[in-house]
Amino acid sequence: MRKKDALFIYKTVTQHLKKVILISFLFLTTFSNAQNSVHQTESNAEFNAIMNFVPKGLSTDLSLRPNNRFLHEQINTIGMLKVHYDLQEILKFNEPEIKWLEQRISELAVAFYLEQKPILIEHSGGYSGCLDEWLRTETINGIEVTILKFCYGCTDFSVNDENFIGIFNNRTEKLISIDRTTGK
Repeated sequence: MRKKDALFIYKTVTQHLKKVILISFLFLTTFSNAQNSVHQTESNAEFNAIMNFVPKGLSTDLSLRPNNRFLHEQINTIGMLKVHYDLQEILKFNEPEIKWLEQRISELAVAFYLEQKPILIEHSGGYSGCLDEWLRTETINGIEVTILKFCYGCTDFSVNDENFIGIFNNRTEKLISIDRTTGK
């Protein structure tokens, strides 16, 4: 076999081998992503259901609600409270309106606890993105607790987010008697 023929065969085989490897890689990636996306879709649906869930025990007596057009909506889910609390500067809430929202956050944590669905909130994200599951359960002091993960980008996590999570978690932690120093 001549050197020219051997080089032609080598180039042809390597080109086909590259195509086979690329197709195999794409197939395996697609297959594993399809399985992950089914799990993620179920997890995301459950996360969204919790974010939009209205606990039965949540007070409907809104007579103490401040007279602000942005607060006349049904603010009775984690999602709605979080949006309103995050946008307090943009919506120009005054101190009594912010205090009312903070009380409502605490009431919501209690309502979830009374329905035996206590929730704690964590944040994740940053430069590397949100690689963690958005929700999981843990047993703390013999109580099954749902842990929600709020995902943030590099600059998204604000003081309002930190305060929201702090208010909600402080109330839940008191209800399930978590010692913050030990986490138990």
